[in-house]
Amino acid sequence: MQWDEIKTREDFATFIGVPYKYLTYLLYNQRIENLYIAFEIPKKSGGVRIINSPEDRLKKILKKIMRKLEERMVFLEQEGKISSKVAHGFIKSKNIITNASSHRNRKIVLNVDIENFFPSFHFGRVKGFFEKNKYFKVPKEVAVFIAQLTCYNGSLPQGSPCSPIITNLICQILDFRIIELAQKYNLKYTRYADDMTFSTNDMQFVDTYIRFVEELGDLLTRSGFSLNDEKTHIQFQREKQTVTGLTVNKKVNVSRHFYKNTRAMVNTLYKKGEFMIDGERGTINQLFGRFNFIDQLVKYNNRIEREAIIRNDYVNQQKNLIKSVPDAENKFDYLKKLSAREREYRKFLYYYYFFSSTVPVIVTEGKTDSRYIKAALKNLYRRYPKLIERDEKGKFVFKIKFLRRTALLKYYFRFFEDGADAMKNLSNCWFGKTDEKLFPNYSELFKEITNRKALKPVIFLFDNELKNNKKPIRNFINHVSNNTIHDNKTIENEIRENNIFNVIDNLYLLTHPSETEDEEIEDLFDDPTLDYRIAGKVFTKESKFDVDKYYGKNDFSNYILQNYSQINFKNFTPLLDNLNKIVDVYEAKYKS
Repeated sequence: MQWDEIKTREDFATFIGVPYKYLTYLLYNQRIENLYIAFEIPKKSGGVRIINSPEDRLKKILKKIMRKLEERMVFLEQEGKISSKVAHGFIKSKNIITNASSHRNRKIVLNVDIENFFPSFHFGRVKGFFEKNKYFKVPKEVAVFIAQLTCYNGSLPQGSPCSPIITNLICQILDFRIIELAQKYNLKYTRYADDMTFSTNDMQFVDTYIRFVEELGDLLTRSGFSLNDEKTHIQFQREKQTVTGLTVNKKVNVSRHFYKNTRAMVNTLYKKGEFMIDGERGTINQLFGRFNFIDQLVKYNNRIEREAIIRNDYVNQQKNLIKSVPDAENKFDYLKKLSAREREYRKFLYYYYFFSSTVPVIVTEGKTDSRYIKAALKNLYRRYPKLIERDEKGKFVFKIKFLRRTALLKYYFRFFEDGADAMKNLSNCWFGKTDEKLFPNYSELFKEITNRKALKPVIFLFDNELKNNKKPIRNFINHVSNNTIHDNKTIENEIRENNIFNVIDNLYLLTHPSETEDEEIEDLFDDPTLDYRIAGKVFTKESKFDVDKYYGKNDFSNYILQNYSQINFKNFTPLLDNLNKIVDVYEAKYKS
């Protein structure tokens, strides 16, 4: 069903994929006013902001409505019928960085705030939009139905997943009128929710700025909004210019205060195991978010610099510019030239993923291996309560985590999609010197800073292919031998005997038992499982194959994970026993 085909309330329910009776039950039996939770968050300017968050049942429905509105919005933009170029709030691929970047390096920046933004979108305004808008028009009874579902206490609530997109849709006409006014004064305009920003390089705006604000105020009033005079302020290039909390004088950046505070918090966390933020005990995920945001700005500014070099045809500089994502995976030099902020983030990432993780971390050769382990643990969960449990709702809860190969880890640790090289690169952070620029020994560094061991083990899981010198496990053993006091023979003998090797500190090597020492993890499955056909195709372990005759590891691992209860995992128990053993051994080691 398409948006244009919605004629009744029942049609709308079908369109968003929710039973009509359930929607009416929530509306008229449970009542919307009983399905919100209110809480306060402090404003930077003082005071508090009231957030009204829908409870899960309603939130799921509002998210479905939001996604359908997004789909419609994207379609209309592609057709050239609407435009959201100036709006940056709550739109995919846009954020406060894209909003602020529009006003970077400008002589004058004017910030204006719409007062009581979300409450301004009252029930009648929401109903009227869906009843009258050319591209979102639905019958009156459906418009009322949508407004009933999305409004709370007579207006769009701040805290609902639906509110931002509806405000952006309703503001389209307002934005168009403001663009016309801004052009009259030679201004660039963007809006992030209720924060409007105007900028220019025309210094004559100093003389006309008061008249512009008056005209803008009149325009907002005619449109049913009001200007917040207390938050209207003009900034010049000689002073710090901020847009949606970011400085925009030369580069888009966080304030020095924000960065210094973040560093102070993380250093307190390293030394004391906890830190405070806004007067309350902070979480490591809050720090992760702050560092990640700072890193986004670093990458953005690096890209801007690179584009400027390309535009000016500075060929030699372009060749040497390696702060952004490296061109080749086998080059490491850029790691030596990370900025101070990048180095701090990299250090924190090691702490976050490998030193302070509250559960054991499993690093596999490829993405399919983790699916096999998850499936086996689900099947055998009663046998491994330290690795997995089932909650009261029957949902499986893993007590281990598998390291995902993200762009972040690829950039900072050269941790690629597959293979031994990625694991070798990562392991370097347990070897060498703490002041090494390429791969600092973060393990030793954090032992010194925290005066303790890492909380949980980090386990590198390899296929047992010891006989083949070209396979990942042999390459990794050679790497360990070259960088630690262990020689190859000692490592190999211990692996052959126990299938486990404690490389250093909390870093372990684990493999599965194999009589031939030339087997992949898929060889642990019995013949009936390996012989399973998908759409008449036969499973192959090869990376290159005829797709008309065979299917590969990705499809096979998905099949295993989806059908875990029916698979024979008998040959996986020695591997899981050893995984369990590492957890027990390290727990005792940590306490000693």
